[in-house]
Amino acid sequence: MRSEATALRRRSSRRRTACRSRRCSRRVDQSLDATGASLPTHRQLFDVRELRFEIAATDVQACYPLPGASGLYSQVLPHITLDTAALPWLRRLPGTSTATPWMALLVFREDELPGDPQAVGVVDVQTVRQLMNGALPGQPPRIAPEYIFDDEWDRACTTIRVPGELFSAIAPTAKDMAALAHLREGGPPDATHNRSGDEPEPELDELNAVVVANRFPSVDGGMHVVHLLSFDGPAPA
Repeated sequence: MRSEATALRRRSSRRRTACRSRRCSRRVDQSLDATGASLPTHRQLFDVRELRFEIAATDVQACYPLPGASGLYSQVLPHITLDTAALPWLRRLPGTSTATPWMALLVFREDELPGDPQAVGVVDVQTVRQLMNGALPGQPPRIAPEYIFDDEWDRACTTIRVPGELFSAIAPTAKDMAALAHLREGGPPDATHNRSGDEPEPELDELNAVVVANRFPSVDGGMHVVHLLSFDGPAPA
């Protein structure tokens, strides 16, 4: 089984709109108490940005199964551990609760993906501009152009094409997505820990995010590929 989970990838048939990055302004007024004098008012613009088209490979702490691994995997759901605890919830999908992440881990078998019939991890790489303009087959994401920053248009993003019927059959619902993502305290993967009532909550940097797939690999074996997908577009059902 091959695990591909280091970049956000696009589906062709349905996309997800997410919460919007925005440009903010702040006005600062200062005065000097000693003299009673004041400094000129200063207005500063700054951007509040959230991940949308890619995540860095360094954000991935671990994944199961390992890339290129072979073995019996039909009884364990594939999953990925992310270093940034809040990463799956940085964006808000319209019409969903705050517990719903904006990403999901999907498992594909041989002959399911048109661009990767052997399930070995073949993907398409294009710029954000090409993605939004529909340069490849499939429906582009429904993201208003004004919410894409100027320096994002020519960035590369990794995509896959998923037939609509297949996507409808295997994609998780918003309720499923909320149940398939959770926080995990640091330590070995098989560590067990029961927190006592007087034990302080862990610091945020001691936590990791875990996203679990909703589909087991086939009991009949064969090649499989796992993709971490952005759900930018219409809200999941």
